[in-house]
Amino acid sequence: MKEAKSITNCVIRVAKGCKGTAIDHLIKKMPNLIRGQKGYVLPLSLVTLAVGALVLVPFLQYVYTGIKSSEISKDLTLERYSAEAGIQDAISRLKVNMDGFTDSLTPDNPTASYSITVNGVEIFITVKIPETPEEPELDLPVQAGPHLHVGKKVSKSWIEPNVVNTLTYTIETTNYGTCTLHLGEIGDILPFPFQYVSGSSSGMTTADPTITWDNMQQVLTWSFTGDDRPTLYSGETGTQTFQANVIAGAGIYYNKASIKDDPEQAGEVSTGPTAAVAAGVYEIEAKTKCTVSQATAAIDSTEATILSWRNE
Repeated sequence: MKEAKSITNCVIRVAKGCKGTAIDHLIKKMPNLIRGQKGYVLPLSLVTLAVGALVLVPFLQYVYTGIKSSEISKDLTLERYSAEAGIQDAISRLKVNMDGFTDSLTPDNPTASYSITVNGVEIFITVKIPETPEEPELDLPVQAGPHLHVGKKVSKSWIEPNVVNTLTYTIETTNYGTCTLHLGEIGDILPFPFQYVSGSSSGMTTADPTITWDNMQQVLTWSFTGDDRPTLYSGETGTQTFQANVIAGAGIYYNKASIKDDPEQAGEVSTGPTAAVAAGVYEIEAKTKCTVSQATAAIDSTEATILSWRNE
């Protein structure tokens, strides 16, 4: 019975979390203990139970964690698909102007919200006209030598697609050098299908520009010679304003302006793509309990183009 007591003590230590040498000792002694000895059934059973508990409990926890993770992943996937369905629902409403939904969105009333349920998941949807980015204040300290800067503004950054819109563009030219400069040329490239409005020029000149075409785009050029050249003194800004008409499909349209002095000292200066006009462009957000989908789309009655899409 001394051996039995020893085994029982080892079982107690195992049950209390003892690992290593106690179990190794029991395993080595089991063949001799079992032969012709009595009273070992209970201790042996306790050893088996203790060892099984040490192995089985972590295993069951692992299995349970795996099941819960699978369920969470399944729920998140369902919510993500539901949120994406919310984006598609908003696009469909905008495209067909469901119950006047598209007409309700204007620059003066730029946001609309509603909710739907898909696959048992409630989705909260917000549609809005993009905000016009604020123009940074121009800070051009006067620098030695001839220096020109050109910028461009447009009266509307968002328009309704497939209807006649008239836009006013303003080209601003600043002399931030120490030299007096004379402008020899002002140029502007209108995106297709924008077209110049005859007689709309004002500012440094009221004359209509010369109009040529490049890849279906109107290229406007105001040329100056002799005493007709606009003069810009150091620190002075001159403006040239004109209008353009357009019936534009959904999309984003950029403009490009340029200037050149005469005689050439500062050289030709360009804005690059600027003065963006968005026609039928909307920002859409669909939220569920755990996920968010966001998209920007150009939409009219004939087509919808996804410009960007993000899931969170």
